[in-house]
Amino acid sequence: MNWRSIRAYNSSQNNAFEELVCQLARNEKNDAYVKFTKLGAPDGGLEAFWKLKDNSEQGWQAKYVFSIEEAIAQANDSFRTALNTHPELTTFILAVPFDLPDPTYERKGKVIKSGRKKWEDKVKKWKEDAKKLNREMEIYLWDASTLLTKLEKPENEGLRYFWFDKEEFTNQWFNNNLDNAICDLGPRYSPELNIPLQISQNFKYIRRNGETYLSVKKLARKINLFFTDFERLVINYSSELTESIYEIKKKIDNLEILLELDGYEEMKELPLQEIEVTFSEINDLCDNIVDEIREQLQEKFYESRIYKSYRNLGDILYEGQTLFADNFKLLNNPFVLLYGEAGSGKSHLLADICVQLKNNNIPSIFLLGEQFSSINSPREQIRELLQITLDFENMLGVLNSIGQVKGERILIIIDALNEGDGNILWPKYLPGLVNQIKKFPWIGFIASVRSEYKEEIIPKELINSFVQIRHTGFDEMADYACDSFFNYYDIAPEVPVLSEEFTNPLYLKLFCESYDKNKQYCGLPGLSDVFESYTDNINLKLSKIDNFGYDESLNRVHDSIHAIAIKMVEMNSYALTYRDATDIIREIDKKYNIQNTTRYKSFLDALIKENIFKCNRRYREKEKYVSFSYEKMRDYYLVYYQLMKKPEGERIDEYIRNSPYFSDVFEKRPFAKLNKITMLSLLLPEIYDVELMQCVPDGKIPRFFVECFLDSLIWRREKRINPKIVDWVKDICENDGELRNIVVKHIMNLCALP
Repeated sequence: MNWRSIRAYNSSQNNAFEELVCQLARNEKNDAYVKFTKLGAPDGGLEAFWKLKDNSEQGWQAKYVFSIEEAIAQANDSFRTALNTHPELTTFILAVPFDLPDPTYERKGKVIKSGRKKWEDKVKKWKEDAKKLNREMEIYLWDASTLLTKLEKPENEGLRYFWFDKEEFTNQWFNNNLDNAICDLGPRYSPELNIPLQISQNFKYIRRNGETYLSVKKLARKINLFFTDFERLVINYSSELTESIYEIKKKIDNLEILLELDGYEEMKELPLQEIEVTFSEINDLCDNIVDEIREQLQEKFYESRIYKSYRNLGDILYEGQTLFADNFKLLNNPFVLLYGEAGSGKSHLLADICVQLKNNNIPSIFLLGEQFSSINSPREQIRELLQITLDFENMLGVLNSIGQVKGERILIIIDALNEGDGNILWPKYLPGLVNQIKKFPWIGFIASVRSEYKEEIIPKELINSFVQIRHTGFDEMADYACDSFFNYYDIAPEVPVLSEEFTNPLYLKLFCESYDKNKQYCGLPGLSDVFESYTDNINLKLSKIDNFGYDESLNRVHDSIHAIAIKMVEMNSYALTYRDATDIIREIDKKYNIQNTTRYKSFLDALIKENIFKCNRRYREKEKYVSFSYEKMRDYYLVYYQLMKKPEGERIDEYIRNSPYFSDVFEKRPFAKLNKITMLSLLLPEIYDVELMQCVPDGKIPRFFVECFLDSLIWRREKRINPKIVDWVKDICENDGELRNIVVKHIMNLCALP
């Protein structure tokens, strides 16, 4: 092994050698060792040390020099410093990247000491120096041969590969693999439209780095500060409560010890449950004291300083208890299953996590589920995707070593397990893969899956091995997300927010792109424009030669939506069985004589994965059902095809009144059918140039009809209104001030559009 070719760390081979020695020292652990500590600069004479059960210390010093004279000269100062700064030090180990020449020889008649003799003399001198301080010291040398022997151990193979192979696992290698994966994601990752969501904060805990540790120390200081204030105020109020305060003080002291998080840096199991319980016990004891004081002070209690102090202490205790009960689970269990509806932003979130890590010089592995097939073990496929020569076990060893160097876990992320052959591959291989990764404490694993596929892909016996996190899209900040997207696409702020649909990042993006495309024509696109743009994008993707390879103009996506919506209309149902939906799509395939030569199992599978439809099981049913992914899209197409069923020659108002599907819109209870009424208000004028209010049987227009009519205006292709309808609305609003205000608001929105 060529020690002069060790991979540089922090632009220095000297730093690299010191880091390698620390890693080998860490791996020396046995039953006598209690705690390993790696020291930074200045190092106090040691690079690292183990604390033993008898409280003694065993320390290491590394010198990246290639002669015994230089090594002894530099180590001399280190040894003396270590004696002074480590009073419990009993063993000193010096590591050097060369072997000592043994024989003594003569030069020009003069006896020259060998390197080994020089070392032995220096060891003797150091031991004597220690003895003068009443210290017994064991001193050893880790020379090149000793280091090589340790590196050849199976558990250190990853270390050897990382430090001495310069082609793989470099920063550039990691960055190239990440860039390739993000490129394959395509529009699913849009860094220019990144919305900071609270969910992203959860993933910093899986890394278990110094930032989280410092946040715990900050929490401990706050608890101590607030309790000291609370303690003083309570005792000043009544000395009879001293004993109760003392009970809390004992719990606080115990909590302070627990919050030291002993073993945090070594990835040891942390007593999270004990900490959570201690938080709860302290909170209960504080409540008991406060209840007693409140009973005595009555209303004046809420004006007292004790109450304010109690609130401060209670808030910080609640914060701590919540952190350790929920978020901090990832400190002990670095296995995350991210799930959510189609288009909710799972891929974007995971890609962005990797990009942020890259920006902080922390590597990660990011893989896409669509890249895997069922023909081979995922371990082999990962090796091929990353183009590495190591086997999977040794790859994990390298990543584990990098984690030790960086001081935090390295993340392996597989996005969208439901893609490709995921339903075949992962139920078979995921349990073993997770079990294998668990052996490496400096690695974290994140996988994502669509909600409806979770039970199918994740084996029941494995699900509890994961910390499950649900991605709800922009639910927590839909308005902010819309503002950001609208600003990016230069969309007028008056555009109404589709509260349900716009919480889905993919849908919001496609809407904005549709709007952007329609600016040159009529400003705000109609709802039909949005859906056409959405489906056209997917049709373009699926028509590519590497997917289904058909002419884009055939628009198989439109034909499939058309056929399935018509079947739903015929069955008066919002969902079809998977079998029925499959048969419908197969008939379309026969029509165009197109064969499936893609990674999708079928065209229906493609439509599900591309978020036109969703597929799930009903409670206690084995049969799978297919329905539209978006409620508004479903209502639009079902109402559209119901209207298209009107017999030729029949008046549309008569058809609406007599149709079993539409008859309920005229009933008094509107709430269950407002979406249907809104879609009728939208589509009737576009298809038949008739307003819904013209179809009301007795001419008495209910208020909710007017509201649905107003909601539909901004989503019409043609933002015009029949003058007669305007007169009707005026009449209805004449004695209804609230409705008049609603009308004015909608008209103002229309006036503000380009």
